[in-house]
Amino acid sequence: MMKQTVKVDEVDAAREALFDSGLIEHNKTMVDVGAHKGTSFGPFVRAGWDVWAFEPSTVMYDGLIERYGHWRNLQVFPVAVSDTIADDVSFFVSEQSTGISSLLDFHESHELSEMVATRRLDALPFDELDFLKIDTEGFDRNVFRSRGALVPKVIVTEYEDNKTLSLGYSAGDYAEELVAAGYYVWASVWNPIVRYGGDHSWRSLFRYTGSAPETDTWGNYVAVHESVGIDPATIEAHLIEAFPQP
Repeated sequence: MMKQTVKVDEVDAAREALFDSGLIEHNKTMVDVGAHKGTSFGPFVRAGWDVWAFEPSTVMYDGLIERYGHWRNLQVFPVAVSDTIADDVSFFVSEQSTGISSLLDFHESHELSEMVATRRLDALPFDELDFLKIDTEGFDRNVFRSRGALVPKVIVTEYEDNKTLSLGYSAGDYAEELVAAGYYVWASVWNPIVRYGGDHSWRSLFRYTGSAPETDTWGNYVAVHESVGIDPATIEAHLIEAFPQP
């Protein structure tokens, strides 16, 4: 008998567990960095959240405008996000998977596609944010560092040593930086990638308390800021309900 693939979407799970459940008070504000096809922000937009999305790929940006441009509660920006501001940065794409487009040339299938601009999160016109999703194929910590004084209540952000070690940081380094910024952190761990663009196998969810995920794995951190005033045990109980049990 074939083993059934476990379907996990950390953004959906975090939204349902922490916001839709009523656990965390919120004003329905969301930022999606690395919007790709709009899979992450779509449910937020349809639920009436105000969403700011960033997608530097011209092809993907045009697709987002075609699919979601009629939503008045959505703004899509055709730029990348980083901790430095620039107007002429190399952007790489892959025929193997549109999901690994990046400012970082980390895969043998990558080819230079276009030059893009980078901007910072602290340039956004607000000082409070409920949900921040970061999926930038390696530059996730750079995006986090661009927040300035902005304190997102919940962050879902990718980690993968295969991409980030060449940028000078590991999954453990990133987790420690999130903790130092006042976040409780859970790691949603996926088994090592066999092929980008192919099927992936989810492993488990655990709270980060100093031991980083194994370096050959990848996944997403779900981070909840201590300012929400909810103890980690309660947060974890809600997350466990939203994630499948291995």
